[in-house]
Amino acid sequence: MIRKLILLCIIKLILCEEQQQPLPSPNYGRVFINTTSNFQSDKRVLTCSGPASYGFVQRAGTNKYYATADLQMNWVDAQNYCQSFGANLPVASRASDTDFFRWFVGGKFMTLSYHIFGITEHNFSGYWLGMYKSLETKSWKWIDNSPFIYSDWDTAQPDGDRFSRIEHFAFDLYDIGSKKHRGWHDWVITGYNLVLCELKC
Repeated sequence: MIRKLILLCIIKLILCEEQQQPLPSPNYGRVFINTTSNFQSDKRVLTCSGPASYGFVQRAGTNKYYATADLQMNWVDAQNYCQSFGANLPVASRASDTDFFRWFVGGKFMTLSYHIFGITEHNFSGYWLGMYKSLETKSWKWIDNSPFIYSDWDTAQPDGDRFSRIEHFAFDLYDIGSKKHRGWHDWVITGYNLVLCELKC
């Protein structure tokens, strides 16, 4: 019996030594667009052939179209929902983008955001941004790899690192009590917010 166990341990050791180490990923496991580029391109072409029929409205003077979902989602589900149309969560490269997103979402800001642990409702609302915190670089990135040249973080935000929380997704917070936009906040994957999709045609 002992011989069999020793032999089994030696075989496991040999197999483990021969196994290749995984190759490092430049995206550290967060590959959104690259793995679905053909699928997303096909979906985008289809949606762009008649964006209005999918609920998208063109932003004047741009090649960008926007639509909101009829329910709240967590960040990953929201991004997947947008990708089903060949779109992404919105990317803000200037203050006018954020102003437009807020105007477009409009009255839906009165819908409370919530957290699935205990179904906790919050006295704020907001829509997800196409921004996430890279596990590899510890920096914030746009989903479409646009340069990070503009930000609208609220005071003391992002604060996930400071409180040792895993807050790797960003949203634009609307304070329902004071009825005003407070700026970008980081939040957890279990948070549910409004969904705004941005389609580039």
